[in-house]
Amino acid sequence: MGQSLGARSPHGYHAPARSAGTDSDRSLEDESLHQPWNGGETLSVAIGQGYVLTTAIQLANLYASIANGGTLYRPYLVKEIESNDGKILKEYQPEVVDQTRLKEKTYELVKQGLWNVVNTPHGTAYSQRLAGMDFVGKTAPPK
Repeated sequence: MGQSLGARSPHGYHAPARSAGTDSDRSLEDESLHQPWNGGETLSVAIGQGYVLTTAIQLANLYASIANGGTLYRPYLVKEIESNDGKILKEYQPEVVDQTRLKEKTYELVKQGLWNVVNTPHGTAYSQRLAGMDFVGKTAPPK
């Protein structure tokens, strides 16, 4: 996963525990895990598996940016704050923090792949689809 999709950014939302996350590279394998990098690790990391650490909000934001064609928004947890009598005291609006730089065809291919996971008979989450709902997914291999 890349920095450009927000996977390694704390995004600046207001919460006490924020993490930039990490993704694996050769130096991390050698220095932190004390084992050599192997070629298969590159493939695992490329699809978000292997030694990749992210938060749920980072993943949600990453997939949202893919779905909307590359705009990365600062996540917010509260849309508005109201007084007891219903007056809006503060309202939060979407804030663009970055625009990813992938080709439009890349977004379309990734979106189609995510759709196929759930909606085609050979998809790894096909058994989890819900009638009448159109959604996408990403699964991990069984352990």
